[in-house]
Amino acid sequence: MVVHLTGRMSRPLLYVACSRATSLTGLYLIGTFSPPSPIPMNDFLNAEMKRWQSAKLTPRFQFLRISQPDIQVLYHNVQSLRKHWSLVENDFCFKKSQIICLGETWATTTDEYAPEIYLLCERVDNQITRKARGVWLYIHVKLNPFVNGSGKNVFGLRRGRLELCWVSILNTTFIALYASPKSSTDLFSVLFTFIQQLTTNNIVVLADFNISSAVAADLPQSIRLRGFEIKNKGQPTTRCNTALDWVMSNCDLIVVLTHRLPAITTPSGLVSVMNYFRYYSYPPLLG
Repeated sequence: MVVHLTGRMSRPLLYVACSRATSLTGLYLIGTFSPPSPIPMNDFLNAEMKRWQSAKLTPRFQFLRISQPDIQVLYHNVQSLRKHWSLVENDFCFKKSQIICLGETWATTTDEYAPEIYLLCERVDNQITRKARGVWLYIHVKLNPFVNGSGKNVFGLRRGRLELCWVSILNTTFIALYASPKSSTDLFSVLFTFIQQLTTNNIVVLADFNISSAVAADLPQSIRLRGFEIKNKGQPTTRCNTALDWVMSNCDLIVVLTHRLPAITTPSGLVSVMNYFRYYSYPPLLG
């Protein structure tokens, strides 16, 4: 590439001419090079570059990437763990969470995905054929000494199926739940019957209930009567601005932050979401 220099070229013109070259190799300057005038202090571009240095953007979910002494829990409808494993394995928010719950894994019993420093505590899988179901629950290795028990259950409903994995850490049980699409509302009576069998006082449920928005509108009151509160109530988790992915608990002030992140957009336009929250334990387990 040859640039013919004539007289004192302005800085923008010199930039435009030389920027066409992809490397110094093969770039030839013909004529006499006269350095352009210095950039004035009041130059707009110069002022903007300085502004960028003094006004750095802080990501809205930066706190999810910072290690804390409390337990950060994540629930994500992963829409095929095999397809999206690289996203899960390399996501900073996943790596900073101590409990990871994955719904709709599409996984079979032969699948193995083991992120570093995490233990696959429980899993519900397809047997042979991959279907839109499955729940996996990981815990950070630092939590393992505090685990009192874990398990998995599959319940048939009047319509649909309820799958869950659970782990008890000290006096709190975390339940990761996935219900098949358009499941019947008896899933709540089945769930609360199961919860009554647990021996811990504090219960936290992270769930993709997959029920219609019309049915969901009538449920918060009945859930409250059972001593539970929906912690992310009012935060939409679908493209229709309805909330079918819930974090609910019977613990006062235990769930202090809930957030959702659009994570994976499918060809059909459906958006998968992540629910995050922070569970404060006393004394801190990971301090």
